[in-house]
Amino acid sequence: MSKASDRVEWGYLKAVMENMGFSKVWVEWTMESITSVSYSFNINGETKKHMIPSRGIRQGDPLSPYLFLLCSEGLSNMLRKAARQGLLSGLRISRQGLAITHLFFADDNLIFCKAVGEEIRKLREILDQYERGFGQMINLEKSSICFNKNTNERDKVETCEPLAGVRTVNQGKISEGTWKNRFLSAAGKEVMLKAVTMAMPNYAMSCFKLPVRLRKEITGLMAKYWWGELEGRSKALKVWKFAPVQWDGIQNQTGCFKQWWAALTQSRSRNEGKQHIALTSNILWQLWKDRNELEFEGKEKVGIRVVQKASTEWMEFEEAGSGKEVRSTSEIDAANASLGEEGMEGRELMELQIATQKSTEDHKLGIGKVAKQNGGRIKAEWALVDRSSLMDIQDEAVAVRLALMKARQLGWQRIKVINVNKHLIALLKSGKGDNPNIVTLVEDILALANLFQMCFFEVGKSSNMTHCNRISHYALSIFMDEERAFVSS
Repeated sequence: MSKASDRVEWGYLKAVMENMGFSKVWVEWTMESITSVSYSFNINGETKKHMIPSRGIRQGDPLSPYLFLLCSEGLSNMLRKAARQGLLSGLRISRQGLAITHLFFADDNLIFCKAVGEEIRKLREILDQYERGFGQMINLEKSSICFNKNTNERDKVETCEPLAGVRTVNQGKISEGTWKNRFLSAAGKEVMLKAVTMAMPNYAMSCFKLPVRLRKEITGLMAKYWWGELEGRSKALKVWKFAPVQWDGIQNQTGCFKQWWAALTQSRSRNEGKQHIALTSNILWQLWKDRNELEFEGKEKVGIRVVQKASTEWMEFEEAGSGKEVRSTSEIDAANASLGEEGMEGRELMELQIATQKSTEDHKLGIGKVAKQNGGRIKAEWALVDRSSLMDIQDEAVAVRLALMKARQLGWQRIKVINVNKHLIALLKSGKGDNPNIVTLVEDILALANLFQMCFFEVGKSSNMTHCNRISHYALSIFMDEERAFVSS
């Protein structure tokens, strides 16, 4: 109902009380208390003008709620009469149970009927008669229709036609849609969520494990109501569900708000956070330099190369700041040449043999890696599976990059990478190329190579890599990487 108390017609209220059997004296006393009201206007602190209304009951008067209930009896009688005549079916909980046609809650009403055109048209007729006789106005913007899940689309369309302007909602969204039409502050919304929405599934969730989809839907409704506004507008919603908090899995994650808040405040001073900020700043600086070169010098660069250059420079800076030795590829090659094979063996040089096999049918790439210590003793072997690009040099580059990443994880500092692809080894030594995909992989490999104390590349002979080729061929038949199946002592 729209402004229900202000639209009560005095003549209608008097007729209802007389038809319900109230004493004539009581009716006169009640109408005298209603019609004797007058309103004045306070303008700039001065009381001016008096107005005598012709309808409505005063809000805040202890008698007004009961008088409004008497007025609602008119609509209730019309609905009961239509049910007795078989024009409205109502809702039956059981086959032999009593049919419920309506439930009234002050100015909010809930009416039950079948989703058929005859009943909907009769309901519309009753509402129109009630509006004309009682003086009320049905607020269609705040009204809604909820269908049973077994109702087909044709019946839904036929039902909505007589009630034009009424929203159609699902059963779980009735309360949420109704609350949005009320002007509530943030504190009011919080009370509404805790008292109603969070209380309804509390018992069920304490006894049963609800489906993930249902829990997400309930959480989404609460978040949409909390951040939502009127007329379909909503605030710009950023991250509201996840926070950058580390959880080591040791303690229980529930009820640890103090620990989470401490982690949030400490995250601004963590070393990892500083490193992330430094890397981001370097990337932004490189992008600004690239923009200036394009604007003033006409030089155009590939965006991914700019980011990779920033990452490489940042890693070199971090290595230099930590006191570790950083060398370029040319310096590493020169140092290796001067050391000789015997010197490298004395420094625990690890030899990584890398071979690949591809399947053109399912674009599958099998990678075999063999790690040997000084004297040719096998340290470990791996069989890895990846997606093939059907280009030999690109597949080999992917395999080399994976091998360097694995060596870095194991903490090896001096490695020699052996591969049979001459073109790839030449690109790794020159650092130049034409294909953007290959150049990107080469830059990644060189950036990883700079993280080692010693890293160089050699062209191997197929006859010396027979075992590595067998592992790569075997990798085509697996679905997951096998890192321990070939470990040997």
